Amino acid sequence: MNTFTICLIGLAYYIFIFAISKFASRESREGEYLKTTAPAWLVTLGIVGDSLSGVTYLSVPGTVEQKSFSYLAVCLGYMVGYVIIAYVFLPLYHKKNLVSIYEWIGSELGETAQKTSSLLFVVGRLFGSSARLVLTAGVLHLFVFKAFNLGNEASIIAVTIGISLYTLKSGIKSLIVTDTVQSMVLVLGVLVTTLGIYFFLRSHAVEPIWFRPLMIGETPWTGFIKSFFSGILITLSMTGLDQNIMQKTFSVSSLKSLQTNFIRLGVVVFVVTFIVLLEGSLLGQSLEFYPELKAAANDQKLIYFVLNHQGFIFQLFFLLGLTAATLNSADSVITTVTSSIKVDLLKKSKMSLLQIHWIV
Repeated sequence: MNTFTICLIGLAYYIFIFAISKFASRESREGEYLKTTAPAWLVTLGIVGDSLSGVTYLSVPGTVEQKSFSYLAVCLGYMVGYVIIAYVFLPLYHKKNLVSIYEWIGSELGETAQKTSSLLFVVGRLFGSSARLVLTAGVLHLFVFKAFNLGNEASIIAVTIGISLYTLKSGIKSLIVTDTVQSMVLVLGVLVTTLGIYFFLRSHAVEPIWFRPLMIGETPWTGFIKSFFSGILITLSMTGLDQNIMQKTFSVSSLKSLQTNFIRLGVVVFVVTFIVLLEGSLLGQSLEFYPELKAAANDQKLIYFVLNHQGFIFQLFFLLGLTAATLNSADSVITTVTSSIKVDLLKKSKMSLLQIHWIV
């Protein structure tokens, strides 16, 4: 696929998301930047993209050849973590009708604890999301901006400005809708790409090996336990104690409905991640035909294979999923970091949400 086609697909998708954002935010008020009203299924479906991200989309398939299905133990821990969040964290947060989860910390431990927690979130999320953005925007650099002799900075700046524009006016209100669409596109990209690799193997008369052992390296039981509990702790800290995810849940008025859908969210994330691992297993077999790609970085193996050795339809859906992962890696972070700064750190400041948004 040539550079012009990749640019056209990315631009068309961005215009699509921008239009959805504007439609979702029509007649919105400034207060809806921080909190709005939405059904539980819509909110939790949008969180799927946050839970998967571009790292899962690009990197995990490339690691299966070395690490087998070891990541699956972490995913099982994720599911337990979602159950704990649903029945322990969410009731605590929703009891106080919050905008920021750090308001709850403030009510229990004081204003200093609230500001400290918020500051840690802001710094951690800016660095973490920037790292994911560099990964996915780096793909744009390899296949688009590099052809125009532009540095990696160009792809990062272009993506960041684009995200800022469609989240600028209504924040969380438009995010709930756009993140839902992007989650669906990301999952569709995973499914179609996996099918594409499967058909590639069949066309080369190779019997696909779908499954790999759960653990390698350490003794299976020790490795499983460590990974499983890591998954639980990652979910509790990176989801349950994370403003970026939780702020969206405050838009749901029915706690019971939210809890039910949060359990479903855990199941969906597990299933999609399992499919990503299957994709990685098939990818490892496919790369036997292209030894030069086996030496590529784990987060580049899949994209080089798809864009150089797959048909147009599979390339199209892969690029749409990648674009969704790229935008989704930072759009909600800009909004929720803005919210946390306004609500937790700058309560008495006269700075508007718009000004803080641009600074973030």
